[in-house]
Parts: sequence; structure tokens; C-alpha cells
Amino acid sequence: MGGTDRTTPAKPPLHARIERTQLRLQVAALERALETSERRRQTVIDRYEHLLAEREASADESSASTARSGSSLKRLLGLSH
Repeated sequence: MGGTDRTTPAKPPLHARIERTQLRLQVAALERALETSERRRQTVIDRYEHLLAEREASADESSASTARSGSSLKRLLGLSH
């Protein structure tokens, strides 16, 4: 009978376990950085969409105001029936 038990897997050497732990920590840090980046990107997109909506609403309001002013002027000049 030999000196090692083959039914129990050997524990990886300490340096391998340390390297594996460091890699897990790096992956976790990269995942957090990615999540932060994605949140920032989404915030920029949301702000941009909000600004576009405000600009569109302002343009619609401006054109409606111009149309009302034109109608008022026509009525004032008696050009409208």
C-alpha cells in the first residue's frame, strides 16, 4: 500500500489559491466598474431624451403660438371669415 490516498483530491498549492482569489477579486471589481459605467451611460441617455422631449415640446408650443398669433392678426385685419 502506497503513502497517498487517491480518493481525496489534493488541495491546490497556496500560490494557486492566492492567484485564484486575486482573479476573483479582479473580476468582482471589473463587474462593479461595468455596472457603474452602465448606470452613468443610462443617465446620460435619459438626460438626452429628456432634453429632446423638452425641445420638441418647446418647438410645438412655439409653432402653436405662431399659428394663434397669425389667426389673431387675420381676424384683426378682417381677413378671416
